[in-house]
Parts: sequence; structure tokens; C-alpha cells
Amino acid sequence: MDVLSGAVANVAHAGLIEFETRIFHAPVEGGRAGSFNYSTAAFGRNMEGSITIFAERGTVKVGGQYLNVIDYQRRRSALS
Repeated sequence: MDVLSGAVANVAHAGLIEFETRIFHAPVEGGRAGSFNYSTAAFGRNMEGSITIFAERGTVKVGGQYLNVIDYQRRRSALS
């Protein structure tokens, strides 16, 4: 059975900062698990962030203040 689940929370810390956090889980092909998690907690300006994707044939991490920098990438050879 395919099930998508998730949670969202908005949290405030005594008037100092607000942040949002989200977590999602979903099955992908072959019964494997996929997930996506993020939170925001920036005060006063846009801070550096990153997204890392782990996949069957490689990994890539994108970062930077505007998610405009490839911090890491590696492809798995088709023969491995």
C-alpha cells in the first residue's frame, strides 16, 4: 500500500524567532523509503541553506545563500 505522510509545525520562541519545520515521507519504486525534511529559522536575513539528494546512481548537495552552489556531486558508474 502506498502511503504519503507528513507533518508541519510553526513554532515561536518567546517573540525572539519563528520557524517552520516540515517532514514528509513517501514510498518510492521497489518499496524503498523517500523522505524530505526542512526547517527555517533565519532572523534578519536570508541564511545559507542546503539540499542533499541521495539517489540510486549518485548524490548531489546544493547550498549557498540562494541554493545556487553545487557543494558536492558524485555519480555512480553504470558498471558498479
